[in-house]
Amino acid sequence: MREPHTGPSFLVDQLVPAQGITLVFGPPSCGKSTLLWTMAESIRKGTPFLGKYRTSKALTLLCNLDMPSIQIYNRMKNANYEPRFDICDFANHLNITTLQANHPGVFQALAYKARRYQVVMIDSLSTITNGLSLKDDWVPGLTVAALRGLFPHQAIILLHHSRKQTIGQFGPIPPHREDALGSNLWMAMVQSELQMYLKGNHLAHLQIVKSQVAPENEGDDVYVDDVGCRVLPYLPNDATQWLLRLSRAEQSAVALDPAYTKKSMVERHDVIGTLLTPPITGRTVRRWIIRTKYQMLP
Repeated sequence: MREPHTGPSFLVDQLVPAQGITLVFGPPSCGKSTLLWTMAESIRKGTPFLGKYRTSKALTLLCNLDMPSIQIYNRMKNANYEPRFDICDFANHLNITTLQANHPGVFQALAYKARRYQVVMIDSLSTITNGLSLKDDWVPGLTVAALRGLFPHQAIILLHHSRKQTIGQFGPIPPHREDALGSNLWMAMVQSELQMYLKGNHLAHLQIVKSQVAPENEGDDVYVDDVGCRVLPYLPNDATQWLLRLSRAEQSAVALDPAYTKKSMVERHDVIGTLLTPPITGRTVRRWIIRTKYQMLP
């Protein structure tokens, strides 16, 4: 009798396989770290990620290199956001590819600590490969071997900063996945790639660009709540329609004036207001951004 086909298992349905390595990449300040925090808490609780992607409940560890864990905890505390996933300070002056050889004690201690977790998130890839060019073809295999030495059985989620978005005729152009790493071998070494990029004020887009276990999809627009330390689903209600209008106006402002991003927040809101139909004041823009933010919170 033929065994029924059950398909691959996921930590986050269609996005993060339970076995393997997932890469989340995108330009700076698009909400990637905030996305990891939201995903980590969803996996820890076993609740749907972004309200639609089923998760498998698992113990989650975030190895953060961009900022000390106490800074992350304080930021979340100030936002009244109280996730329970664990955060550890990864020794960011060490190169992960030489960690085992040059600092065996640190390597063994981190590997021992991580044994109890089913998923490990690392923020970010470029920091743990410090001193190595991510464009060199020999780096992916060495890095993955070092990661598997530390985390042999866990699902690994890596965050990587790609180049900044370029500006085209109609606004920001999403970075191509080749921009993220420069070597095709990186795409061969990971099982899933998730791209994230900004579409406007507080609005980002998340999509699968490569997966060995799930079909590619058109992706999801998400709301990046940096103040609240969360990424939330972008819902087509009145509030989000206003946010979309503001985002499109901001894209036009950047396309018309490359110096737009260097202006103060008040100046940017004044510019956005003049590009809307009918035009509104910068003060009204600020009021709608605040109103939209709180209407979108669950």
